[in-house]
Amino acid sequence: MTMNDSLPSKNALGYVALAVASGFCFPFQSRVNGSLAQAIGTSTGAAAISFAIGLAVLVVGAIVVPSFRRATRSLFHAAAERRFPIWYLSAGVLGAFLVYAQSSAVPLIGVALVSVAVIAGQTTSGLGVDRMGFGTGKPQPLTFERLAGVALTIIAVAWSVAGSINTETGFVAMLIIVLPLLAGIGSGFQQAMNGAITRGTHHPFAPTLSNFLAGSIALGVAWAVQIPFVHPQGSGELQWWMLTGGPLGIVYIAASAFLVPRIGVLLVTVSVVAGQLIGSLVIDVIFPTGSAGISFVVVAALVLTLVAVAITSGVMRVAWTRLVRNARRRRP
Repeated sequence: MTMNDSLPSKNALGYVALAVASGFCFPFQSRVNGSLAQAIGTSTGAAAISFAIGLAVLVVGAIVVPSFRRATRSLFHAAAERRFPIWYLSAGVLGAFLVYAQSSAVPLIGVALVSVAVIAGQTTSGLGVDRMGFGTGKPQPLTFERLAGVALTIIAVAWSVAGSINTETGFVAMLIIVLPLLAGIGSGFQQAMNGAITRGTHHPFAPTLSNFLAGSIALGVAWAVQIPFVHPQGSGELQWWMLTGGPLGIVYIAASAFLVPRIGVLLVTVSVVAGQLIGSLVIDVIFPTGSAGISFVVVAALVLTLVAVAITSGVMRVAWTRLVRNARRRRP
């Protein structure tokens, strides 16, 4: 994440709005995958179906769209020429675990708490990824902003679990929330690997395709192994919208790839997180799931998470610097 990104001009506000809208895709994907898991009775199967549908959409895109075909060929050439470590092609396994965590946790603790946990994991792993220079080979120093942001996200997770879930279900919730938290940590490393693949292929479609391919294989194998031993008892109420998780994931990834060159990593990150948190709150109010429900503590944890991401990314410092600069210019 670069600290040289600036706040958008008025002409770029449309891009910020698009970034916020794309952030809505994550909580909707979480809700969709959680509902699919309830319908078929297996989180692994729901994640596998979601990934398989997303992969099918991407394969059709690679066949129909010329630039996508070139990106697919570039992926094979870049891997063969070792422009990035070959094992980076397994990044989709981490994305598969994220979708599995969504499918498992949302029906039990709701979309909002899952989003808080995932973002906390992403923020924490992002600190380590940047410090190690993972995926870039360029380590970044620890800063007060980053450490403070990570601390606040951890506080938000602890607060949301301790204060929003009653004592009867609190212990179970603490166990369940570990899944999206770990998935968020893995997501930070996944993004770094995807960045390396994008630089090696010069096209964001390449890592998207490789992610869905690796994730589909991993989840397909896991589901196949599970079938002889597990006899799921789902509700059987399968509806068409429960199959949109894969395409929602594609939109989420594609929007970020489109927006970063236009308004910068900093604003994309904060805007997308804002969309995630607002969307999570809306979904849990309109289509509630889990035992936690919406309470003051959940809302406060969402707000605290957004503040933490803003601090970590430096957007508050940039906004304050611009405010002070403009105030000085207005002085007579």
